[in-house]
Amino acid sequence: TACLTRRSSSLWCISLSPANLELSPPACPQLCPCLFQSQVFCYGLSPSDGSEWRCRIEAEAEHFMDVSSWSVADIAHRMSQDGLHIGVNLNGYTKGARNEIFALWPAPVQTSYMGFPATTGAPFLPYLITDKVVAPPQLHHCYSEKLALMPNCYFVNDYKRCHRDVLNKAALPRRGEFGLPDDKIIFSCSNQLYKYDPDTFKTWCNILKRVPDR
Repeated sequence: TACLTRRSSSLWCISLSPANLELSPPACPQLCPCLFQSQVFCYGLSPSDGSEWRCRIEAEAEHFMDVSSWSVADIAHRMSQDGLHIGVNLNGYTKGARNEIFALWPAPVQTSYMGFPATTGAPFLPYLITDKVVAPPQLHHCYSEKLALMPNCYFVNDYKRCHRDVLNKAALPRRGEFGLPDDKIIFSCSNQLYKYDPDTFKTWCNILKRVPDR
């Protein structure tokens, strides 16, 4: 996903490309659709799947263009023509990424954000938007990028609008409803299934074996 910003007469316009290839269900579009409501130039890198999130972003973004069938050179050329000042890569090295777009420098300033919080090591992505938890000071030497540290958490979330039920603590489900004990630590990894590989599962099991059952 490519997100970019452009400057018009008196305001900075955010231009985001919300469509990374994982659109059903997507992570970024579900968590931060509120980002796409400013003056936005969106370049969809995957075809529409008709999902609620894709349709919402297409409807609410001021400018949306499906470039999923375009070549890398054509996409970069169009972004450059749009007069973008800042390019933000939301994919990094994840499924469906088209980092080669950024290798053509469609914007004079380019950064990574959101989808791939680790370093890319890419000279065409010299900045990374993150926070001190994801990128603790003692590990800053591991990054090729200059780090733009957010004051609290770098990860935006639109839950107050999309999932207002979580704001009512009295209505939240209790552990007992799912057969979970109230006095135990619950280990959870809320990711897509393709991220559950044997090595990761084995690591979790080793951790659980070492945690006291009390």
